[in-house]
Amino acid sequence: MLPNGGSRGDVLIKSAVDGTVGNQKGTGGTGLNYIIALTGIFPSQGGSSGGYSQEILGEIRLFAGNFAPSGFAFCNGQLLQISTNTALFSLLGTTYGGNGTTNFALPDLKGSVPVHVGLSPAGSDWILGEKH
Repeated sequence: MLPNGGSRGDVLIKSAVDGTVGNQKGTGGTGLNYIIALTGIFPSQGGSSGGYSQEILGEIRLFAGNFAPSGFAFCNGQLLQISTNTALFSLLGTTYGGNGTTNFALPDLKGSVPVHVGLSPAGSDWILGEKH
């Protein structure tokens, strides 16, 4: 039995409309939220992928909290100003929305699961930024 009265079989398996994943029986529990790094190391194409001691700009993580830690934002599709987020804009562009002149959007992963772009084993073709 878990502290919130649930069992291992009913925790963190149901996606809620607000994008969090919680306890199926609705007895509380901590939700999981996708967050994206607003600051950090600017990634280089083909560069080393190991040994980083801080986040990589634009990386997405699962976070079991009801707030976005400093330097992160929730992946809920909000618009950010290009003028104050130029490095992140150079990575994301308007892939997830925005006008590309003054603002751009973060990915909206509420109630979603991110998948790799390209052709899936089932034959579905996934395009960067597309939602199914």
